[in-house]
Amino acid sequence: MTIQRIVSTEPLTDAEVRSMAPARARRLATSIAGRARALYELTLGTPAYDDGGATPLNPQGSLGIDRSGPPWGDAHLHPVWSYAATLQGVYPGIRAIEVDGGIGTIIRLRARWWCRPFQMAPSVPYSRAYLRGMISRIGASGTATVTVRVYGPSGDRGPSTSTTGSTTGSDAIGTDAWTPMSPGWNERIIEIEQTSTVGSYIGPLSLNQIARRSH
Repeated sequence: MTIQRIVSTEPLTDAEVRSMAPARARRLATSIAGRARALYELTLGTPAYDDGGATPLNPQGSLGIDRSGPPWGDAHLHPVWSYAATLQGVYPGIRAIEVDGGIGTIIRLRARWWCRPFQMAPSVPYSRAYLRGMISRIGASGTATVTVRVYGPSGDRGPSTSTTGSTTGSDAIGTDAWTPMSPGWNERIIEIEQTSTVGSYIGPLSLNQIARRSH
């Protein structure tokens, strides 16, 4: 038996698959053979025949499911950018961000990262990067509060989303702030504004891919 280059995702009609329907339609054989081949190549990521493959390439440019989101499998969950700060300054130059100049003090960071290729569509997982972080109060009393904004592709002149952080000790910063992502290099401005008289340390911070199938 010779394996031929057959691949098909064309659905059969109701008449072609009804009970006792004669199996004369060429599309019936094509669909059966083609879907089996498509499943083989998508699952294993290798050609089913020595012709280089008959299924479309995934966004990474190879055969098979690549876990980059629909229609190429559930996406991986992971940080895409991080600022690994510590209050103790274990690593030189990576201390937590100090925001303690009074109400209205603004600190800006520039985040730059590579996003793996994915198929662009509304609300697919890699289309958004969500902010996560920590806030710690400076001093022994009071409540430290900040507003954190993540701007879109147009620097600090474009649209933004924001979240707030508030603590009397240390706490997580909320999860409402996100920015759109696109395949390849992305660069965004993260703005931290002090909104209380009590200062704070901010860090660590990260932007994250948090969805498997859709936002």
